[in-house]
This record gives sequence, structure tokens and C-alpha cells, in this order.
Amino acid sequence: NSLLSQFSGNFLSAARLSVYENMSASDVAEMLGLTVQNVYSNLSAAKRQLKESLAALMKHGADT
Repeated sequence: NSLLSQFSGNFLSAARLSVYENMSASDVAEMLGLTVQNVYSNLSAAKRQLKESLAALMKHGADT
């Protein structure tokens, strides 16, 4: 949950709706008042940020 707390606004909302609610990008866009392209951009950015956060966490764990 602490990793998810890094995300803000549309990043988190788009990820939650897409992943946990299994909504399509089109449905997420409609619900959040975004374009479908904006939803894809938010999901991509959230995925990249999560990947970087996990890599840093793994590296920090390996350093101890």
C-alpha cells in the first residue's frame, strides 16, 4: 500500500479502475473525464513509476 501512496490523482484512479475493477480504457476515460489516450498515458506512467519504485526497493534490500 505504501507504494501506491506515491501515486496521485488520475494515475491512481486509472490504475485502480483498470486493474481492480477490470474496466476498459474507454470506460475509465469516461468515468474520469479523460481521453482514452490520456488514460493510456496515465497507466504507462504509473507502470513506469511502480517499476522504478520496486527496483529501488529491491536494490535497497540487497544493500542491507
